[in-house]
Amino acid sequence: MRWFVLAVVTLLCASTIPASSAGGDGVHWNGYNLDRNSIPNRVLIDQDGSPYSIQKGNADVIVVAFIFTTCVDVCPVITNNLLQAEKQLDDVDYQFISITVDPATDSPEVLKAYMEDYGATWPHLTGDLEDLELVWDDFQIAVLTEEIETHGHDESVNENDSLLEDDMDHSDTVMVAMSDGNSTEYDVQLTGWNLLTASAYQNNWSVNSTPDSFGNMVSAINGDESPSDSSWRWELHTWNMSGQVWESSMTGIDSAEPTNLAFAPNTTDDSLIPMPDMSNISFTVVQSNGTTDTAVLDRVNAWHQSLAALEDFEAPVSEYGHYMNSINNVSAPVDYSWWWQLHYWNMTSESWDESNLGMDDLYDEMHIAWAPNSTMDHMIPAPQMEHEEEVHDHGEEEENQTSTSHSTQTFILDEDWNPMVLFIGYDWNVDDFVEDVERAASTADDLDSGDDSGLPGFTFVTVAASLGLAIIAKRRDD
Repeated sequence: MRWFVLAVVTLLCASTIPASSAGGDGVHWNGYNLDRNSIPNRVLIDQDGSPYSIQKGNADVIVVAFIFTTCVDVCPVITNNLLQAEKQLDDVDYQFISITVDPATDSPEVLKAYMEDYGATWPHLTGDLEDLELVWDDFQIAVLTEEIETHGHDESVNENDSLLEDDMDHSDTVMVAMSDGNSTEYDVQLTGWNLLTASAYQNNWSVNSTPDSFGNMVSAINGDESPSDSSWRWELHTWNMSGQVWESSMTGIDSAEPTNLAFAPNTTDDSLIPMPDMSNISFTVVQSNGTTDTAVLDRVNAWHQSLAALEDFEAPVSEYGHYMNSINNVSAPVDYSWWWQLHYWNMTSESWDESNLGMDDLYDEMHIAWAPNSTMDHMIPAPQMEHEEEVHDHGEEEENQTSTSHSTQTFILDEDWNPMVLFIGYDWNVDDFVEDVERAASTADDLDSGDDSGLPGFTFVTVAASLGLAIIAKRRDD
């Protein structure tokens, strides 16, 4: 089977200034004003196969974009945006340069064909991986290329891969933006304890537990308490897929994988524990009198994500469900002068949207954020993400693919190759971009005067806190 992996996500700014930011000389930029050291000169290879010094020429302003030719969404839009911008820059001394992030595919010949397809005339550069890595580091562009193992025609979904586990594995995140401007992104990592907590809420179970050095020790479920004479105790069970049987867990509830779990008195015949739902993760409770109840979690909501990502938060339950009261010991005031507001990442607009739903009713969002309601949405850093959408095709031969990912950033630099302005993503306004190129051409000398009110190390912040990735997989035979 051939997998075509595609996703488009973009990073936003982690700074505390609006998207239209004022530079140190009072210039009002449409993009993000930068204040970083000059980019060093490097020698790459152009579309004609000739060595190309990236600082070739002496234009008043340089624009550098990062693309790769097998990208079918983000990169074509960036290239087209630059083509449209060219039409409006007749009176500006500028130089456009596009640099690949996939040298394994983007040979000079491939880049030349790409340029001809789009009608682009500016240099498109490739080179040896080690040379390109230096350039990526200079611009603080994050590039990830990884091999994806795929299989043939008969591959099917593993029965133990539930929707909830798949959705909450690896890529889901919870962003917390504090009122002081600091933000932290947390990975959603579901544990057996999280699964029990969510199951207990869903099925209205009561669970008594005490923490110790090994985690949470469950002593009673639904009032059914293990006796003081230790004639029986609550025992955690996991479902053995290969043997199709329940077996005693070798780990505690906090360390258990969130698959199909069960709690039962240790005197229970394991064969009497009901077989779990194979299409979803679940939690089964067997009471000491033999009655059973199973909670099946088939969808992810924002409460589940918060539960699995945040160690220190309070979300009491009201008649309308959970509501966020405190995160990291920061509580919403009782006078409601502000409150914790839920956001979700809109994959289409590549921005945070305020949720009109409570955390129990907001389902199937990969990335959520909590912030004081006074926080402007664009001030919340974008999530660091690598989202892959799988499209299956039937193939006879087993094959491998690679996934190339990079930060979608387009830079405007002055004549000394100092990064001045950054446009993030791919759907930026061409007219705004042209205005900034024109401003950069006329104000570069003034911006070199030493004012440091730009965003020092801005790209480091965006890469560390909110990496935007444009991902495309391409087939490679073994």
